[in-house]
Amino acid sequence: MSKRSFIYRNIYIYRIIMNILYMGKYKKRFHAVILQIKNLPHGSTILELCFGDIYIAEFCNEAGYRWKGLDINNYFVQLAQRMGFDAQNKDVAKLEVLPKANVCVMMGSLYHFHPHSETVLAKMLQASENIVISEPVLNLSSKKGLIGFLAKRAANIGKGHEAFRYNKESFTAMIEGNRKQLGYEVETIRENGKDMIVKLRRNENR
Repeated sequence: MSKRSFIYRNIYIYRIIMNILYMGKYKKRFHAVILQIKNLPHGSTILELCFGDIYIAEFCNEAGYRWKGLDINNYFVQLAQRMGFDAQNKDVAKLEVLPKANVCVMMGSLYHFHPHSETVLAKMLQASENIVISEPVLNLSSKKGLIGFLAKRAANIGKGHEAFRYNKESFTAMIEGNRKQLGYEVETIRENGKDMIVKLRRNENR
């Protein structure tokens, strides 16, 4: 396994760099996801894949939801565990079955699984009838200067540097293209700053 990018080894460095990449609006990107889950019944279960930070976990704790997080980065997992959250060190790509949940969330990580994103979507749909994905679609790694430098070095989660990134067109095409095959409806798909946010619902007759 390749040595992961330095930003994945310290939560404070991670937040500083993510704030730079998101032009000071890093924490706000979580609000769009929270809007999609905030009206769930008390006691609902949220499964967050590749969670990294714990902002969604903290919201779930305050809202009375049961949060469970899976991440390949043991540093983030141990941090979440120390904060009292149910986190496990797991590689989503290697899991055949995901834990059941009312909603499955993934933020800023689907590109890591390209070109097998549909396989991950299928697993998420098996685990939950509702999926919320927030994915960056503005490729900052192509920019010059500090932003481009940081973006290029912020993608190695331990599997080597990854060149692929979604843009608005390719992300929308992937979501729309798998709708019939995987059996889901697209409830929400819109731009949210440099990200696209999508909410999917599994077809009931599937």
